[in-house]
Amino acid sequence: MSLRSPWVASLAVGACLTVLTSLDRVALAQVGTVCRCSDVSDLINRLNMAEVARQALLDELPKIEAADKRNSPRPPALLDDRAPNGQTNQDLIRDAINSRMTRVQLASTSIGRTDGRCAASVTFETSACMSEIVMWHEQHVHVPACTAAPKNVSGFRASQTTVDYAKEEIAGYESEIARIKDVLRMLPASCRPSGWFGYIEYREERAMEKDTRLPPGEVRVSGVDRSSMSLIRDAMVLYREVHAPTTVTALAALPRVKTVIHEEVISYNSVTGRRSCTGGAATPRYDGTSTGTVEEKLVVNAEAEEDRDVSFDYDPQTGSYSLAFEIPEAAGIGTLTKTETVSGACNPADNGTTSSSSQSSTPYHGTQVNVSGTIMPASTADYIQGNDTIDLGPPVTMPDATVSHSATVRWAFHRVP
Repeated sequence: MSLRSPWVASLAVGACLTVLTSLDRVALAQVGTVCRCSDVSDLINRLNMAEVARQALLDELPKIEAADKRNSPRPPALLDDRAPNGQTNQDLIRDAINSRMTRVQLASTSIGRTDGRCAASVTFETSACMSEIVMWHEQHVHVPACTAAPKNVSGFRASQTTVDYAKEEIAGYESEIARIKDVLRMLPASCRPSGWFGYIEYREERAMEKDTRLPPGEVRVSGVDRSSMSLIRDAMVLYREVHAPTTVTALAALPRVKTVIHEEVISYNSVTGRRSCTGGAATPRYDGTSTGTVEEKLVVNAEAEEDRDVSFDYDPQTGSYSLAFEIPEAAGIGTLTKTETVSGACNPADNGTTSSSSQSSTPYHGTQVNVSGTIMPASTADYIQGNDTIDLGPPVTMPDATVSHSATVRWAFHRVP
């Protein structure tokens, strides 16, 4: 079953040169695909989604197999078995796939489905090319598997084990990847990617927490001052190598970079102090306590999407590589909510809670990312991948505060020999 991420974004797609249109039609008719030059970015986007879905399943499969082994001699878990929260095993696998797809998806894509009667169909179509790809997944993996599988009394496919389902989906996404590369290979040289193409995934996480207990004093009985900050900046890159382009169209097809930022800043201050309701100003007579609390929460969301240059160098003999790209700046909208609470005031009318909120704009500067390293060299490989961790500052741990700031980069590139 081909899954589509719930998050959808727009993507600028470069068109082929007008003078090549008629030639492209002839070439495409000969190779038997409906995909055209204008579909190249969508094909790479779909390949990226299939690649991370395959990896998510490969990560989940050992966990499923280990759970079955722990539960032996009971039968292996079935796809429609439910967890205590009501989710089926299929729901859990879909969530794992979707959470990875959203991290690289830069365009809407078609959705395919094979039903219990083993009939494949497109349930959501974005283009004829994308429908061809998702139907390849269904017709070449799920339909044959369904046809050969046991049926229940109603004639529908019997429930699979969770392990079998994961393996079948891995095969489905691998078939998509192979088909997309075949389609790209079939396209005219005028728009066929001439080098590496794929995705880059970046996640930056910054966090700060502070918790200070305020010491008692002449007036203050107790108090606490807490604050925290968390920021997650995601970036996804639809990458295609642009060196030595064969046409003006190829030259214009720069990598596409999207960034999404979510930041939260929270502060909490609460003080309990002695209060005097009867004494004079000069000689106060403390006859009780009052507490004042102020809570503030700022939530900022920002995003931006631009074409940007990406630098990638790879030596297939040594396996050494270097990767550099820039995350664009973004303008965020922040909402500040403030809540003030007073209790134990001399005037009862002063007790209670008041709230207010306001909005403001928050700019985020662009960030240059550079990573390098070594992967297993393979001089004839048409697929390479890497993972990098970036230390953006040493972690700080103090008696009342902690600070951390790091980032991870994942990338996977294919090429058409």
